Amino acid sequence: MERADKKTVRKKRCPNGTRRNKAGKCVSKEQNVQTTAKECPPGKVLNSKTNRCNKIKKKTLKPCPPGKERNPKTNRCRNLKKPKKASPKPKPAVWEAQQVIGERWIKQQQAAAEAARRRKNKNKNKNKNKT
Repeated sequence: MERADKKTVRKKRCPNGTRRNKAGKCVSKEQNVQTTAKECPPGKVLNSKTNRCNKIKKKTLKPCPPGKERNPKTNRCRNLKKPKKASPKPKPAVWEAQQVIGERWIKQQQAAAEAARRRKNKNKNKNKNKT
């Protein structure tokens, strides 16, 4: 197996008294360490990761139209859920008919299994008599 040679690009060393910042540029050590905190104008907040001022975002949700409600997870409007109607219970006569059909099916399966056992035993007996 041959490995593909990957060439890594190596940056030159920064001159004395400088270091690389997160962007990869050479910056003097004094510039790299910030001694004073940056102040943002009113209506903006300082992002500590990027050290930039961002506008304050206001979350105002519009009210949902009639017939809809707000989903608490997604904050989207969704249709109101209608209560499900209870399914009608099967009539006793229909249920008894289904039970009778089920009993018949079970009897047929048992009879088929018994017939298969008889055939198997019959074939075994024939093989014993031949030897």
